[in-house]
Amino acid sequence: MGQNRYFVLKGCAGLGNRLMTLSWAIHFCKQTNRILFVDWADGQFSIKGDNVFYNYFKLVNVSHVKSIEDCLDVVGSSCYPRIYQRNPLASIYDMYDGPVVTNRFERIRYKCEMLKFGTFLKGYWIQKNIDKEPNRLKTTIKNLFPYRFQKRIPIASDYSQNISDRSIFGADFLPMGFENNLKEHIDFTNSVREKLETEVKQLFGGNNVLGVHIRYTDLMPSVLLNKLHEYIARQSKNYQIIFLSTDSNEIEVQFKQRYKTIKVFSKYLPKTKGIGLHQWGLYQEPMQANLLFDESLRDLFALSRCDCLLFQSNSSFSRIARLLSASSQTQIDWMAL
Repeated sequence: MGQNRYFVLKGCAGLGNRLMTLSWAIHFCKQTNRILFVDWADGQFSIKGDNVFYNYFKLVNVSHVKSIEDCLDVVGSSCYPRIYQRNPLASIYDMYDGPVVTNRFERIRYKCEMLKFGTFLKGYWIQKNIDKEPNRLKTTIKNLFPYRFQKRIPIASDYSQNISDRSIFGADFLPMGFENNLKEHIDFTNSVREKLETEVKQLFGGNNVLGVHIRYTDLMPSVLLNKLHEYIARQSKNYQIIFLSTDSNEIEVQFKQRYKTIKVFSKYLPKTKGIGLHQWGLYQEPMQANLLFDESLRDLFALSRCDCLLFQSNSSFSRIARLLSASSQTQIDWMAL
């Protein structure tokens, strides 16, 4: 009794997914009386080993630590899942390969799993052979049938609250239903908030702003943009500025050609060949990855400060913008127009 128990949340996927997962993790820690450590040192947004979470965010009224070192004495004696007992500093990308779908049979079985877990993955995430020299024959067989033979990534939101180990490690992709924790327990650091507010005020200049978010790389909208443009045309007289946040250079060019009052933050929009900007950033130089993160955070904050937000309902980025916004903001799902 009285011994500290920890939950180590490993970073996975993009900014919106991570903040949604963190909202769930806060709930889990409250329910299980655990101390939270957020580990975003996976290299997605900065140099690998740099835990960017605490550089940008702070936890409010949540029992937490800011260093993995505070947990290590516990990890060695009591850890779930066991794979992290030997590798507490490893990222989810160090431990698992994914997404992997190798044949039609496994693809069907995977789709059944996807329905079960409610995830948005495009294949299995399977555990790497990190402790032993690979056996070519065994590796070939496992790659042919990943569902049957490989250890897949444990989904943290499936964890039982009755796990007795003093340290629990986990990652998730998009657990739903805990979004209220975002406003109540997660905030920007003072310096980051001040910087974001200054940049947004400079761009908006005190005008009424219609904000539009369009995700157009890895997660395309399920409808055409026609209805969105029709709505903007009807409403544009009520707003001095249209602010666009997008991950697509093609969409940005279209909007600049179509609307005279368009405003965007200057950012680099590469051709990502069907993967998200956050996924693309994982394979770039750390400075480029960190720049993409800064730009994403700035767009997110700007969307939350618009007078009216036309959000894309199948994007976690849009969901986070809505949650961060003031209660007076008008919010419309443009895919439902």
